[in-house]
Amino acid sequence: IPLGETLSVRLAGQVTSSDGWIEDIGTNKDYPETTTWGVRATVLWEPTPEFRARVKYQHTDEDSKGGWPIVRGGCPPDASFGPVGGFCAVSLALDVDSASNFFKRNTSPGQGNQMKADDVVVSLSYDQGDFILSSVSGYSSYDYNVQQDLDLTPLSLLNWEQPESYAQYSQELRITSAGGNKIDYIGGLYYQHGDLKPTTRGSFLFLSGIPPLAPLLPYGPLGIQNEFREVSNVYSAFGALTYNMNDQLSLTGALRYSSVKKDFHREIAVLQGNDNWGDFVPYPDAVQPVATGFATVAGLAVPGVTDLERTDNAFSGSVSVEYQYSEETMLYARYDHGFKAGGFNGVDLNSPGPDIAFDPETVDSFELGAKMYIFDNRGKLNIAVFRSEYSDQQLSSVVPSTSGAFVNRVQNAGGAKSQGVEVEMSMRLTNSLTTAVNMAYIDAKYTTFSNATPTSLQVVAGITSQDLSGKVLPNAPKFSMNWTLNWEQPLTDDLTLVVNNALYYKSEHFISASSEPFLQQSGFIREDLTISIDSANGWTFSVIGKNLTNKTIKSFGAAAAADLGSFVYFTEQPRSFSAQLIVAF
Repeated sequence: IPLGETLSVRLAGQVTSSDGWIEDIGTNKDYPETTTWGVRATVLWEPTPEFRARVKYQHTDEDSKGGWPIVRGGCPPDASFGPVGGFCAVSLALDVDSASNFFKRNTSPGQGNQMKADDVVVSLSYDQGDFILSSVSGYSSYDYNVQQDLDLTPLSLLNWEQPESYAQYSQELRITSAGGNKIDYIGGLYYQHGDLKPTTRGSFLFLSGIPPLAPLLPYGPLGIQNEFREVSNVYSAFGALTYNMNDQLSLTGALRYSSVKKDFHREIAVLQGNDNWGDFVPYPDAVQPVATGFATVAGLAVPGVTDLERTDNAFSGSVSVEYQYSEETMLYARYDHGFKAGGFNGVDLNSPGPDIAFDPETVDSFELGAKMYIFDNRGKLNIAVFRSEYSDQQLSSVVPSTSGAFVNRVQNAGGAKSQGVEVEMSMRLTNSLTTAVNMAYIDAKYTTFSNATPTSLQVVAGITSQDLSGKVLPNAPKFSMNWTLNWEQPLTDDLTLVVNNALYYKSEHFISASSEPFLQQSGFIREDLTISIDSANGWTFSVIGKNLTNKTIKSFGAAAAADLGSFVYFTEQPRSFSAQLIVAF
């Protein structure tokens, strides 16, 4: 919307409503039942040809009933785990059909998660002719909460709540050459301040009434509350130079120095939980030692206060060369050294303070490739061969346990490598038909990881760690591919029929960092189909079918709490259909 010769505003809004794909017998609803809405306003001010200011604000609000879309697997467990017990036994006794089903469960009512987020970006640029000065200021914040039934039964046995808030401010200043010179450059400074405040509350109702906790019977169930705060400050300086040797050959070098400081404060307390979710309160002084002592001995949590801090300083950089072999073909090679700061695992409730820290991760990446136009410029072909070598790779996993503790561990693998080849091709076959194919072969393995989290069967055998050196990395299928066909056919002067069909393939891969044999995703082919009517007047109506092959696709898996041999999964939607209307003004 123009507001004058130099000022304009752009407004956008979105509302999405979706029924769930997991049938919950306990509540007689399909979850997650999600409603999301968002608004965005962008203001552009261009008072002179040299100066531009853009301010963007966005707010999103999501309400999802049913909590996380998790289901139980491995119930009944494999025979090697012995007799059925834990929450799996309860689930089997209440409803066999939903005990281990990827799209069905039987859980307690009242679960849900909510998210409110705000983002503001202010971008200023001033073009001096020979160079451009830029400023990018950003603010981002969110408030999140989830109420989850972790026992996955219709009884209230293990309830989990996690309210969390985060706020971040960042400022970047840049100077950039106008381009097209013998030497082009960019340089700048960056600062970021972050403030993370999560709280986790677990009510262990299934422990109520056991002899060691008899003194707590007149009060609420045993509850574990973990509150922590992590304040981070990032300071960076960066620069890059490109030397255009001639019309065909250019060389680029970039360097960045970063200093990341993190301050961490945590308080773990054993308190009175409740039947559902909400604030916890202390036990009376006379019985508090009983609650605290049991939680410590049972491995649920080690109460206390922890204060830690760390500063990580590092250089990262890259070198690349590009050679324009012909008008249709460009060859390149590049090397990158990357850095990810260390931190603290605030959701580990049992390890001593210093043990929750993890070290920085670094990576050295090498890539050779070619980008080409083919078949008289009707198509594009990109080929890349790469190898990445990681040191102290940061990995998160869930440790199997029988106590009811949700033991989350963040570790540094000594080393890992990922190497392979990627091929991307797109082609206009006819005036109406286009196609694109992306293929990848990846060989990704740990090179050194001698203290990895054990598998569930290893826990049964009393093994506390395993050596995964030489084993495959998680979420790294050896082969992956997606192939799309897009057909456009004019129906009238104003309307066009658009049909887009997409096939996705991934080979078998682990979905946990511990190479848990019961947490693997088998190879699959998924098909998505979208049929649209596109109007020249600014609207598009689409009917969208996803996962038409109706494959069971697990995106995440972990050992179930207090249920050795059973697992929880996040799954993608089975076959689904939706309608979408887009209107542009």
